[in-house]
Amino acid sequence: MLARITIALFLLSACEDRDAECEGVDCTSPNMIDQWERDPDAAQQAILAMADPVTQLAAVRALAMHHPEDLAGLCPELSGDTKRECTQMSQRPHLWKKPEALKSEGQKLDSLTSDAVASPPTAFDPVETDCADNSCRLTAASEAGAQGSGPGICASITETSWRDECFFRVGEQAADLALGVTVCLNAGPYVERCLGHISRNLATPPIALDSAVGWETLQASVQRVTQVLPAPLSEQMADRIWAESLTASYNASAAVTGDPLDHLPASARPHILAAAAWRLSKLETHRGLEAWMSALDAALARRGATHNPQGRPGVITRGWLKSLPGEDALPWVAYLRDQRRVQGQSDEAERIICLLEAMLRSSTRDELLLEDASRHPDQAVRWTVARLTGRYAQLDRLNTILQQDADPLVVQRASVRRTR
Repeated sequence: MLARITIALFLLSACEDRDAECEGVDCTSPNMIDQWERDPDAAQQAILAMADPVTQLAAVRALAMHHPEDLAGLCPELSGDTKRECTQMSQRPHLWKKPEALKSEGQKLDSLTSDAVASPPTAFDPVETDCADNSCRLTAASEAGAQGSGPGICASITETSWRDECFFRVGEQAADLALGVTVCLNAGPYVERCLGHISRNLATPPIALDSAVGWETLQASVQRVTQVLPAPLSEQMADRIWAESLTASYNASAAVTGDPLDHLPASARPHILAAAAWRLSKLETHRGLEAWMSALDAALARRGATHNPQGRPGVITRGWLKSLPGEDALPWVAYLRDQRRVQGQSDEAERIICLLEAMLRSSTRDELLLEDASRHPDQAVRWTVARLTGRYAQLDRLNTILQQDADPLVVQRASVRRTR
C-alpha cells in the first residue's frame, strides 16, 4: 500500500509542472520523461506499477524517443506486449532518437550517401497480418525474411519509424544480396546504415590476403550489389565493401603483403593501399616520407602471410570529420570502413595520402613525414597534411608554412587550425 501511495504522489508531483487540465496518456508520458531525467530509478518503478497497459506502453514509447539508451534496463522487468515492443526498441536505440538528434548524427561524413535516391526503385505491396501492433509486425517481417513476405509486411506498417526499422532489419538480414540492398533502399533515413551492415557482414569473417577463391567470391558479391543500386550509390557501395573487407583482412594478417593486388580489379587498389598502410603503421616504425614509402612498397611486393580469421579491427579513429567551404568538390573515396579520404592525382600521391591517414591512427607521430609531404606537388597530399596538422598543437611551424600554400583549400585548413 505504501509503495502505491508513493508512486501516486510521484506522478502527481510531475503533473504539477504541467497544465492542470492534462489527463491520461497525453499527460503521463511527458511527465514521466521529466521524472526520468530527475530520478530514473523512481520513474522506472512508476512505469512498472502502471496497471493500464495502454498508458504503460505510451510511457515506454515516450522514453524510447527521449532516452532510448535506457530501455535495456527497463525491458526485462516488463511483460506481455509492452515487453516485446520495449525489447524491439532497445535492440537499436539510435533508430528511436528524436529527429533533431538524428539530424546531428547525419552531419558526419560517411562513405555512403543516399541523397541521390529520391525514391526507392522497388515498391513492395503491403501484406496484412493478424498483428495488432507494429512490434508484432516487425517480428513477423523478420521471421518471414526478404525472400518471403517480409518486405510486404514492412510496407503495411503506417508508422514511419517502425516501417523504416522493419525494412532496415529485413534488408540487412537478407541472404540474397541484391534483394537485401533493394529492401534497404526503403529504410528512409537509415539507408546508409542498412547498406553499411550488409558491407560489414561481407567483411566477416575476414578473407586471407592470398585467398584467390575468397576474393573472387567477394568480387561476385560486389557485382550483385552494384547492379541493383542507382548511381552514385552503386559506386560508393562497391568502394565501401572493398574498404571494409580489405581492412578486416589486413588486420587479420600477421604481416603486410600485396597478395590482393594479384586477385582484385583496379577499382580495389585505393583500398588495398589504404588498408596496407594502416596495418603497416601498426606493425612497423619509420621516419620520414622516403623511409615510409620504401617500407610500403617492400610490403606490397611480398606475398604470403599467416592469417588469423578471428582477428577484428575494432574501433578506428575518425579523421575527416566535416567539410569546410569548397571541400565538397574534392574527389574522395571510402576509407577503411565508413570514413572518407581524398584521392591523389597519381599512384605516388595515393600512397602518400594513405600513409598520412594511417599515421593519424597510429600510436606514434612522424613530424618529418608531415613536413616532407607538405612539399609535395599534389594538392590533395598537401591538403591532407594541413588537415592532419590541425590535430597536433605543437606543429605551429609547419602550420605557418601551410598558410602560405598556393592552394586556398590548404590555406583554409591551416588557418582553421591557427584559430582554434
